[in-house]
Amino acid sequence: MTYTWKIPSFSDESFPSPYVNDHFDNNLSSSSIYDGFNKMMATVRQHFQQMSALSLSLAKGYTADLMEVKKKLDTVVPACTTTTTNLLPTRSIKNNRRKSLRTTQTTTCVKKLIIDGEKYIYKEITVTNDKGKVISQINKYESISINTINDTTPSNVNE
Repeated sequence: MTYTWKIPSFSDESFPSPYVNDHFDNNLSSSSIYDGFNKMMATVRQHFQQMSALSLSLAKGYTADLMEVKKKLDTVVPACTTTTTNLLPTRSIKNNRRKSLRTTQTTTCVKKLIIDGEKYIYKEITVTNDKGKVISQINKYESISINTINDTTPSNVNE
């Protein structure tokens, strides 16, 4: 079924419109056009609210699922590696003295969990100076689908 709205023009063509035929009558008075637009906008608003409610309910379910995954990841024993880096000494321009050799230690801990064809990864990277003071800390959650074949999925993910 096709709905059309007659547009007065030189060629007298009609254009399909799914909303217009349901909301406008053939009377072209300004009040009926105004009422027709109000009805059309009410329908659009109702459709938008239904789509918004659906997307919010899906997001709430997705968030709840991610919280469950986070709880399960917390129980996994992490695999940690530590790297020590010696940074080159720097020269102070103001005092023209060399500063001592700086050492940083980077600890990377990774937790992996596979649930229903999804690989969930938690990475924690902590960088400390030679005195043990934390310089930076990064916590990162990732998920990778391992059941679907997709060219955009990284093929060199470390196991």
